[in-house]
Amino acid sequence: MYNLTIFANPIAASRPRVTRWSTYYKEPYNSYKSFLRNKVIESMPDSFLSVFDASMALKMNIIFEMEIPKSYSNKKRLSLVGTYVIKKPDIDNLIKSVQDGLNGIVYHDDNQIASVNAVKIYSLEPKTIINIKEL
Repeated sequence: MYNLTIFANPIAASRPRVTRWSTYYKEPYNSYKSFLRNKVIESMPDSFLSVFDASMALKMNIIFEMEIPKSYSNKKRLSLVGTYVIKKPDIDNLIKSVQDGLNGIVYHDDNQIASVNAVKIYSLEPKTIINIKEL
């Protein structure tokens, strides 16, 4: 089992941009992915190349605690804590950014993930809580 909490506002994966010369992803996705990878590496013992073997099927549970807009009143902000977010970014893009950030570090490839459970809720302290276990 692998648990990690990332204390930062979750960032969704962007669409790849294709030019005549290359394909690239726009910011802030690249920075978030690097930030996520660095946090994972910091949390792991030096002896681990990856936590899970390449032959393992994995289940991933993710809780995206999203920032409440600062323009809301304090009363409204407190009433939204713990409620589901039904605004952008899309949850599938949030999941993709986490899977890409952990790819090659926690598991060999994200095709090992056979089951995903994810929610996005409002929180006063934005963060991403990740739990991965073998099926």
